Amino acid sequence: MQVIKVNLPGREYEVTLGVGAFELLPRAIRGRRAFVVTDSNVSTIYGERLAALLDGASNHVEIVAPGESSKTIEQASKLWSAMQRFGLRRGDVVVAFGGGVVGDLAGFAASAYMRGVSYIQIPTTLVAQVDSSVGGKTAVNLPEGKNLIGAFHQPEAVLLDVGFLETLPERELKAGLAECVKYAMICAEPAPPLDNYALLTAYCVTAKARFVELDELDFGARMYLNFGHTFAHAIEKRFDYRRYNHGEAVAIGMALALHAGAKLGVTPTHVRDAGLKLLTDAGLDIALDFDPRELVPLMQSDKKNGAGTLKLVLLRDLGDPVVVPIAKLTGRPSGRVAPPPSKSVSHRRVICSALAGVRDFSAYTNLSDDIDATVRCISALVNSVGDGSAESATPDCGESGTTLRFLVPIAAALGRTARFTGHGRLLTRPIAPLLEALSSHGASCTLTDGALTVSGQLCGGTFELPGDVSSQFVSGLLLAAPLIGGATVRITSALQSASYVDVTIGVMREFGVEIRTIENGYIVPDSRYIAPQSLVQDLDWSQAAFFLAARALGCDVEVTGLREDSAQGDRAFAAIVENAARGGRLTAVEVDVSDIPDLVPPLAALFCFADGVTRLTNAGRLRLKESDRLASVTAAINALGGNAAIDGDTLVITGVTRLRGGAVNPHGDHRIAMMTAVLALRADGEVWLANPECVRKSYPDFWRDFNGGA
Repeated sequence: MQVIKVNLPGREYEVTLGVGAFELLPRAIRGRRAFVVTDSNVSTIYGERLAALLDGASNHVEIVAPGESSKTIEQASKLWSAMQRFGLRRGDVVVAFGGGVVGDLAGFAASAYMRGVSYIQIPTTLVAQVDSSVGGKTAVNLPEGKNLIGAFHQPEAVLLDVGFLETLPERELKAGLAECVKYAMICAEPAPPLDNYALLTAYCVTAKARFVELDELDFGARMYLNFGHTFAHAIEKRFDYRRYNHGEAVAIGMALALHAGAKLGVTPTHVRDAGLKLLTDAGLDIALDFDPRELVPLMQSDKKNGAGTLKLVLLRDLGDPVVVPIAKLTGRPSGRVAPPPSKSVSHRRVICSALAGVRDFSAYTNLSDDIDATVRCISALVNSVGDGSAESATPDCGESGTTLRFLVPIAAALGRTARFTGHGRLLTRPIAPLLEALSSHGASCTLTDGALTVSGQLCGGTFELPGDVSSQFVSGLLLAAPLIGGATVRITSALQSASYVDVTIGVMREFGVEIRTIENGYIVPDSRYIAPQSLVQDLDWSQAAFFLAARALGCDVEVTGLREDSAQGDRAFAAIVENAARGGRLTAVEVDVSDIPDLVPPLAALFCFADGVTRLTNAGRLRLKESDRLASVTAAINALGGNAAIDGDTLVITGVTRLRGGAVNPHGDHRIAMMTAVLALRADGEVWLANPECVRKSYPDFWRDFNGGA
């Protein structure tokens, strides 16, 4: 016999595997009174063996009908009444002797009776042996969906007798193989041969135990075990639990998940094909003779999903699952909308305030994940200066490139050792020219092991920087210069996104630092930051552009609070749209976006519906954003039935009247998610968006505002 332990906080239980494990039932009961739940199929085959193991005077066997029809609250109620008549007490034990339905039903009844009595699982099907008998998930179905009423109630023990499989019908064995293939797809460890059930059950139970130990209540890693199951539960419901058994539905569900992952750009095509081959090599039927779109409303009733949102387990690779929220976009903005304060201005105001001695940043709380990152990181730097701490600061910049590029030179100017970390693509985005400039003036900068470490004391003088990589390099040095007695910053190539440097200069002026513009550069005098008495609010033109695009597409929405005199270059969006819409029709444009790269997503969404061919030129730097934004903009438009292409550093969009709909993966990029919301306004079919919450990076309330305040 093999014993696999499931270790949970404060308790553990054993899964005993092997031919003859069933014979260990008397030892597992330990002299207690037992209430056995089984079905008529199992009772017919194994009833006599069960009776021989039990003392008939002190035990009771309750027989239910086989199949999903027994997995109801009504049947659970009948069990509770039978338990009461038998006189079951909390010191007694329930035994689930059967397949997955019996295990779920008996376990749920045990979880609720007298607020919980112990139970033992004796799984008789391959599905139950490799999956449902371990982990403590118990439930019954409702007409609205599967497993909607249940509880987490771990078994006291599991007796897994592989000998039961000898009497299992071929169809039930195939159903169990579907669950085995699931583990082969989501686990890094290779699976044993699919015809060796002893090795296969041990492999699956070991994997299941590890997932349960990591995440007993199914909020994290354990959700990976649902690979294919969201589709499967909908398939079972679609055919009233009669056409497909659970394993057959899971096999089809995994195939659909592989196709969905490939369509969303989460699952590479070679991984999709490898997964499909695993299913067919196991002899599983994954052919469809129904429209999978019929499953969507049924999937939304799954207990793990919310209104309009699905949580799908997809594969990035075999052995590398990921949970991806998918939202159906139905919103249409209306009424008055005020965008959040400018992210560009807020970053700079937070930093200047901190350097002026301000420590209360409540006015900037919850504006966006990026601003939270800047507040968190500048606080870590300024609060530790001069405190005698021997440890370096460890600022976590999240995914904010602005935070990292601004605060690295400031840490060096403060003479502070700091280990900057980040997420996503942050530390792979360009920063070398800035580090070289700092290193030539006394700072030490090392980028290794997923972190950027800065130490030493930055000195003043003349700094040289290229202007065609990122204007944030220039802004970061300008912000740091007052801390080192002033400096000169010379630009060695054409400065792109110059308007963002203008924003930096304007905010520094608000805090008492006057910067002089010279040919190919700037001079920052020896000065100090002084907090102003008040600041004029400057709302975000780049965020407003998505609502202005929606308005141009016919939405009755008014954007309020924008400053026409703002230094934000993205205010150009209004003029571009006004010029393109003269004559009552939206016509194609050619726009140099080198100074307004953040406007490319809203421009692309709007001019997707313009007459003619739009060209957004000099857009090469978009490849270096949160996603390769040239590629992700193009992919999103084409996924929904539009016509976009990349020509060198130019985005070319041929206008269409309507989109067909589809699914978009924004690759974690907030602006691609917002762009998709605009595109969906003119889609005939449903539009689904992966990871909609990525908008928190810049605009946490975007969906509320875009959905008309709902």
